[in-house]
Amino acid sequence: MDAVLPPEDEFAALRRRAYGPDADIGSDPRAQARLAELEREPPGAISRVRSRLPWLLAAIAAIAAVVAVGAYLFDAVTRPPLEARLVALEQPLSGDVPPALGEKELGLLETRNPAFVSHGGYGALKVWSTTAPRDRRCLAVVFEGTLWRFDCTAATIDTVADVVIHSHLLPPDAAGRPVRERSTVRERATVRFVLHDDVVDVYVGWNEAPNA
Repeated sequence: MDAVLPPEDEFAALRRRAYGPDADIGSDPRAQARLAELEREPPGAISRVRSRLPWLLAAIAAIAAVVAVGAYLFDAVTRPPLEARLVALEQPLSGDVPPALGEKELGLLETRNPAFVSHGGYGALKVWSTTAPRDRRCLAVVFEGTLWRFDCTAATIDTVADVVIHSHLLPPDAAGRPVRERSTVRERATVRFVLHDDVVDVYVGWNEAPNA
């Protein structure tokens, strides 16, 4: 019974039989087939890859961790701080009435009699939510009885409604308000309402625009 050689030694011996001065592999079909197999996947290359594999996996894991931390920090830096949290009310505040929807909004709800829940208001803006058929949730933002924004999403996704308003319509103690010295500059803010579960989170991003 022939001795079994390590793959590297076997590969070297077969190459000598194929390319050395005393080549005799031409009369040995089995040896030719084995050489072709080893040349497709050289033993030395396989062992080098295997020896480096733990280091490669560790490097990939480290890179993934750095990317994840970077994404978290970027999100934390760029996202405005939470301004307010509006919980669902058992009854609307005095004087508040559900929004009057147009045909487009009613089409999204697929019902002409939506059951709205009040979340109170943020400054001059009133916030309402409702559940639509087919497991969807909707968010409505109202100003002085007029529907400013209406958005619906699947119930598994946070519903977001953005509005751009002048600063005097926000609460007077809204955090992050810039300090201006020139009265010719009017402040505007983008207010983002995010509905999840039975609460609406409020975020405010500030910018400015000259008076028209």
